[in-house]
Parts: sequence; structure tokens; C-alpha cells
Amino acid sequence: MSPGHSAAARDAARSTTAPATPSTPAAARPRMAGSWHRALAGLVLGGAVGRVAWALWQARDYVPVWDARIYADCIVRAAVAPLAPGALRCAEHPTHAYVAVLAAFQRLAPGSMPLLLLANGLLLLLGALAFMRLLRRVFPDPALAPERALLTAALLIDPVVVAGAVHVNPDFGILVFLLVATAAATERRWGIAAVFGLMAAFSKETGPVLYAALVASFATALVVGLPVARDTRNGLLAGPVAFLLIAALLPWGPWSVPVALLGAGVLLRAAMGARWAPLATAARLRRAMPLGTAVLPLVVFTAYMAWRATLPRTSLLWAASDPGEMLQALVTPHLRPPTVTYFGFLLLVNFHWIPGAAILADLLVGIRGFATGRPSRTVPGADPRMLLACTLFGAAAIFLITRIPTAPIARYMQPVFPVLLLLALAALLRLRVPTAARRATLAALVVLLGASLTRTLDPVSRAVWGTHSVGSREMLWTNRLVHRFHYGLDEGLYNLEFLRIAQLSQRALDRLHPVRDRVLVTGSFANWWIVGALDERSQRRFGASPLSAPTLAHAEDVIAGGVRPDSAWYLAYPYIDNLPLLQRLDSTYVIGPPVRVEVDGYVMSLRRLTRRDAR
Repeated sequence: MSPGHSAAARDAARSTTAPATPSTPAAARPRMAGSWHRALAGLVLGGAVGRVAWALWQARDYVPVWDARIYADCIVRAAVAPLAPGALRCAEHPTHAYVAVLAAFQRLAPGSMPLLLLANGLLLLLGALAFMRLLRRVFPDPALAPERALLTAALLIDPVVVAGAVHVNPDFGILVFLLVATAAATERRWGIAAVFGLMAAFSKETGPVLYAALVASFATALVVGLPVARDTRNGLLAGPVAFLLIAALLPWGPWSVPVALLGAGVLLRAAMGARWAPLATAARLRRAMPLGTAVLPLVVFTAYMAWRATLPRTSLLWAASDPGEMLQALVTPHLRPPTVTYFGFLLLVNFHWIPGAAILADLLVGIRGFATGRPSRTVPGADPRMLLACTLFGAAAIFLITRIPTAPIARYMQPVFPVLLLLALAALLRLRVPTAARRATLAALVVLLGASLTRTLDPVSRAVWGTHSVGSREMLWTNRLVHRFHYGLDEGLYNLEFLRIAQLSQRALDRLHPVRDRVLVTGSFANWWIVGALDERSQRRFGASPLSAPTLAHAEDVIAGGVRPDSAWYLAYPYIDNLPLLQRLDSTYVIGPPVRVEVDGYVMSLRRLTRRDAR
């Protein structure tokens, strides 16, 4: 070989084996893509944070109504009273952790709505940061940074979540604390998971139920081998299905849950077949040993419940619930009207049908593959074990949170929203949706959620629930399937339009100033802490100065003759049907012309009532 030829060969070899320098396009492209991803993520998240901050600032004059009035008053009392666990329990719920956080802020200025909003705003920011860490752990691929940012923005700007931050309620606390616990679990920081799991448990009864599902899901994901074999998948599916079917078919009694567990265990063993190897199972169980710390919140909450059971004349759970009935509802499948409504809040309301459609499409493809014996589909860019844990938790959480058939209120579903968004991204990746289409879908979701913060825009929601007019505006009739509940019990809490109802109520009271010298009448279904006590100086309904309650009568009592004021003012709240009540009042009272109060196109009216025999 000649020297020239040898030099050429060495140059050729060097060009094919030497690493690319930063000046080459191959090296610059990933760096440019990474910078673009970070810039896009920062822009998206900054916009979402700014929009939420503006929404909270606009609500600074909000006077809490409905359930929020109960919780807000309780938080103020806890702030001014000596620190004691009993002061932190509100509305017969174990709200100690959530109320303690907000009461700490209220100590600076009791009765300050801006401080309540500041506390919830910081909690929401904490939840968003935890969600970012959770997504980074489940989808660690740097190329998925834009998707992670869009999902975080979607959670931040979700109308139900933002409404929960404004309308003080412990379900919002569960959302944040459970989210931090989930993120810590994906990073195997079991001590942090235990602390925030304990806070979720002591925010409301839903907290310990969902946290138990979280711990069980992560324990299962750490124990099973990966990739998940077909017979293992059979067992993971057959066990829960057997439990639910046995619990549903057996007559309910103390034996129902133990028998259902036994049957589920037998079917699980049969379904797994040869995969059931005691020694291998014992070895795998060692992986889950660190979760012992994470179980402590459940032990503490169980001890707390056992202690409450020893107290005389004390409700074990929420005063309006029976523990046995709640347990039966939790473990048996049913599709009662409130349950159907809950699924709607999870998968339809406010454009939730976009992630819901992705999850449903992925589920149908998965069922077809499972039935035909195809291997499990992979999720590009995901950590398989952490995604398995979150998938199991999502399935369990969706089932559990839709079991208790109470009022059709969207805020009850808040704690499951993060895992739904996570599962939606997994579905899009598993379905191999192209990158551009995937990002366009998530970006459209963020834009539509932001637009729905203050308006009922979603055509699917309007078609499913129907709407009712509030002046020139329309709001969802979310109790359409549950006729025994009416608006006035947080049913309007699906976006920030409920603020207009509170503003209309305050505008009406301002029109009647001074209210304490007048008798007010409204329908009984409208009067759930919509008026309440008034500040004696400002006539506002929330504050630290002395409060006095106006004379407020239910129209039904006036019609029946239990209350017969010579004159009164009828408050025609727009979320109930006032016409039948006014028609029945007409036989006893002369009803004056409507006096309209309006806020940005939302309208309610007042009617002067004068007793006919008193004229």
C-alpha cells in the first residue's frame, strides 16, 4: 500500500469513527432540539401560570357560597382559636391537614379571601411541580418534554381544578397532597410519600381510600416481572373482576368482603398458572419491602377512626353517611345516576372528552389484542414499571372515586384528573399517534380548557347535560340525572361561572341595603349558604367583624303558612325553577315587578312581596 493510499484510508477511517464535533449538524441538532423543547415548555407553563394567577386575582372579592362558606368559616375559626385537632375538623370530615395549611395563612388576617386564594394558589403550584416530576419519571425521554409541559399546563388550567382553588374545599387538598405522594412514590421516596399520604388522608374520607389504592398499585408494580407475561395479565384482570362480581352477587353482610377476597385469590392463582411460584413470589416481594413506610398513614388513619368509634354521640365518618353503606358502595359495581354523572365529569366535561377519547381508543385496541392473544404493546419513551404502577392506580382510582353516589359535584373528581392526563399521553404514545398530531392534540386541549374557565363552551357537555339560562348566558344543568339534588350544593362548580352567581347574590343584597331590616324569601333548594350571616358594617357575607343573620324564609314555609311576613323580598336565584313558587305565593301576596340585577350578562331578579290582607 502506498503512503498516499494509506493516508487516504486513515482519513476515511477517522471520518467514520471519530465522534462528531459540536460544529457538525449531527451534534448541533439534538442541542437545538433540546433548547427548543425547553423554550416551548417554559412558554407553555408560564402562560398557564399567568392565566391561573389572573383568575385567582379576579376572584379576590369572592364571597364564599354553598359548601365553600362552611369550609371558609371553619378555617377562619381555626385560625383565631387556640390550636387544637378538633378545630381543624370541618363539616364532619377529617379535614385536619388541609384546614391547618389554610388556617396558617388566615392567622395573618382572619377573614381575608385573598389569603385563602394565596394559600390555594401555592398549593396548586406545588401540585404542578409534583406533576412535572411525576411525568418526567414516567416519561423520561427528553423528546417528550413538550408533551410533559402541555400536560402540566392542562392540569393547571383545568376549569374544575381552578374552580376548586377558588371555591375552598378539601377535595382540592386531596388533589395536591395525593399528587405529591404519587410523584414521591415514582422516585421511591417513601418517606415523602408517607407524609403527603397522611395529609391526603386527613383532608377528607376520599383521601385514605385513594392513597390505599396508590400504595397497593405501586406494590403490585414492584412485585410483578417485566415485561408482564400473558398469564400475569390474566391474573391481574381476573382477581379484581372476581372480587367485584362476588361482592355484587352475594347478599350484603359482614362476610361479603372476606368471601369476595377469598374467591378473588383462588381465581388469581388459577389464572396465573405456572407463574405462581412461591419462592419467586417471595423473592419479588422483597422489592416492595421499602413500601412499609408508605403504609404508615393508613395505620394512623385506621387508629384515628378506631378512636372516634369509642366517642359517644360521634359520627364515624361524614354525618350523613353510614359506614356500612359506604363500604358496600365502594366494593360493588353499579351505574346509579350520580355514578354516571361522575364518569361524565372525568371523561367529558369541559373538553375532557379529548383525553377521554384517547384513553377509550387505547382501551378498545388493548381489549382486542388481549382477546386475540397478541403481546403487550409498548409505550415509547416511558418507564414500563412506573407506567404500570400509574395505570393500576388510575384504574383503581377511577373505580373507587365514582362509587359513592352522593351529589353530582365535579370537584369530587379532582384527585383523579392528573392520572387521567398521564394515561391519555400513554394512550397517544401506545397508539403511535405521530408527534405533530400528538402535540397538536395536547395544545388544543390546553387552549380549550383555558377558554372554558369562564364560559360554558364545550358542545359535548352542553349536549349531554343541557343548559339553563342565567340572563343572556347559559350554564350546564349538571344535576340532570339526579333530580333529588338541585343547584345550590356546588353543582355549578365545573368552571368559574359560579362566581357570577355569588356576585349576583351580593349585588342583590347591596340593592336591599340594609338587609338586616328586611325579610328575604327564596326557594329551599336555593338556600344552601347562599346568603348566610352578614357583616354588620359592610353587609358583606364574609369577614372578621361581627356577623348577624338576616331573616331568611323558605318560600315553601311561607306558602304552607308557617311563616307569614307582612312584606318581604323574593330572591329569584337563576339555578332553580322559581315560577311554580311564585305562582303559589300569588294567592297570598301581591308580587311586584321584577327588579333585575346584572353582572356581565348574568341576571337574577328580586320581587317585592306584600301580603294581600295587610294592604
